[in-house]
Formats: sequence, structure tokens, C-alpha cells
Amino acid sequence: MAIIDPACPSTENETSPTNRELVTLNSILFAVAWKRKKAIMGSLAKKGLNKYLSQLNQHPLRTKVITSGVLVALSDVTSQKLTGIQKLQLKRILLKVLYGCLYLGPFSHYLHQILDKIFHGKRDTKTVAKKVALEQLTASPWNHFVFLVYYGLIIEGRTWVQVKAKVKKEFPSLQLTAWMGIIFERPSKIRDVEEILVEN
Repeated sequence: MAIIDPACPSTENETSPTNRELVTLNSILFAVAWKRKKAIMGSLAKKGLNKYLSQLNQHPLRTKVITSGVLVALSDVTSQKLTGIQKLQLKRILLKVLYGCLYLGPFSHYLHQILDKIFHGKRDTKTVAKKVALEQLTASPWNHFVFLVYYGLIIEGRTWVQVKAKVKKEFPSLQLTAWMGIIFERPSKIRDVEEILVEN
């Protein structure tokens, strides 16, 4: 039978970590793993953004068409969930994606080409502000009108008479809300647009 001298700790005690050491070691490993995970996620996001910008530069129309379709789909899914719709209305989503791909994407692409020609490709803050103002006075009302007509006729299946009445009733408040948003968010929007233009 082995005799254990309390004054002389065993080799097992010397090599085995205490609970505190294990907790500290686990904390360090977790922190390192979390930092690495964040770095990988950040790297993936950066690579994804760079790839998207590269596609936008090489194939602007195609990229804008796909982007519009995806954003419209995400927007409608969110809208349906927020309004309490239990089962997603896939037909509505697909019809909105069609609208985004066939109208919004191409319209946005060619509109900005026209604006660039009007303002001779200038990208300073003053020019960006003028572009935003011109877009809000022309394209914004037109886009809202087209959407209300499309939504009424195609998505809701209303008659032209019903759609006309709905547009007459809802268009003014819809456009006013859009303009109010631009008025209060204009400085940040102009800065965002300017940064995107400078990057591209």
C-alpha cells in the first residue's frame, strides 16, 4: 500500500489543472474561437460585397434586375409576416418579384444613366442633391403611380374603374409620405449615395 505524504503533493496533482484553470482555459479558447469566427464572417461579408460590386460594374443591368427582384421578395415576405398573414401568399410574392425584375430594376438602371448624362457624370455633394431632388419630383411619383396600378390590376385583380378610384384616393398620401421621408432623411441619403458613387 502506497503512503501519501501530505507535505509532498503527488505528480497527479502537479499535472492536473484545477477547476479555475479549466474555466480560464475554456474562456480563452472561446474568446479566440469567437474572434476567429467574427474575422471569418467579416471576411466573407467583405468578399461577398466585393463580388457584388464587381458584378454591378461588369453587368450593371443584370445585377440591378436580380437585386430588385430579391429586395422586393424580402420586402413582401416581411410585410406579410408583420400584417399577421400566417401562410405566405406565394403568388403575390412572385408577382411582386416580376414587377421588381421587369420594371424596377431596368427603370432604375436607365434612369441613373439619364441623370448622369444630364449632370455630365459629376459626383460632388451638390450634384448628388440635385439628382435626388430631380428623381423625387419625376421618377418617384411615376413609380408610385405605376405600382398602384400594377398592384390593383395584376395582384389584387381589380377592375380599371376600381383601380382608378384607389389611385385617386391613395396616391396623394403615399407620395406625400415618401417626400416627407426624403426631407427628414435627405442629408444621410445624399451622403450614402455619394459614398456609393465614389466607390464605383
